[in-house]
Amino acid sequence: PSAKPFLLMPDLADGEMPPRLSQTGAFKDARRLAPADALIPYDVNVAFWSDGAGKSRWIAVPDDQRIHFSATGEWTFPAGTVFVKHFDLATDETRPERRRRLETRLLVRDRAGGVYGVTYKWRADESDADLLATNLTETILIRTAAGVRTQLWYYPSRSDCLTCHTRNAGGVLGVKTRQLNRDFKFPSGILDNELRAWNHAGLFAPHFDEAELAHFARLARADDTTRSLEDRARSYLDANCANCHRPRGTVAFFDARYDTPLV
Repeated sequence: PSAKPFLLMPDLADGEMPPRLSQTGAFKDARRLAPADALIPYDVNVAFWSDGAGKSRWIAVPDDQRIHFSATGEWTFPAGTVFVKHFDLATDETRPERRRRLETRLLVRDRAGGVYGVTYKWRADESDADLLATNLTETILIRTAAGVRTQLWYYPSRSDCLTCHTRNAGGVLGVKTRQLNRDFKFPSGILDNELRAWNHAGLFAPHFDEAELAHFARLARADDTTRSLEDRARSYLDANCANCHRPRGTVAFFDARYDTPLV
């Protein structure tokens, strides 16, 4: 499906932002959370910690543009690429299928080579989500078998997004070889590798030789006991900490990236 650069978002962070999620071009039906046809769903091996929230992820890559692929390190995304991440939370632990929509974030690769992020907070009736002008902390009631507990949820501001999505980290976090080198199942039931599927879809320049796929790194889930404890710990640090904890990082003087030798 055709992907318009930037969808309906501005090409720079100082542009006029759509006040509602339904106006961003990311969803053809916000109430049903039905993504636009141009959005490609994806998942990662090790998710960023999000305090129990579930997440759905999509990417829109502009027509005739390609992601600059690298077997290690960060990828480079063309201007106009839009990343969409949706958060929901189970508010009744006895019925975990009941989930409340919290927020949907958009990260845009702008035309100046940087990124900007925005947060849309869902309305109580889940008909649409509204652009936040600043950060917000909300107290959410969670029903449990023993009663009710409270959970604080922090909605980030636009400046909060840039705390981690730095130029030094490549602007985009998580969408890289060691995260997308994972097995997944198409709706048809066919099993494939996500990285291989993107390669076949022509999203990369250069394409990689599929014979190399078996040699690409793959982060390990914390509950994957077929992988060593060291590997699982390194994977968690890479996903959650290495964006800042790297050379010239925001707050750190050690390198937590997965491909840094342990010694």
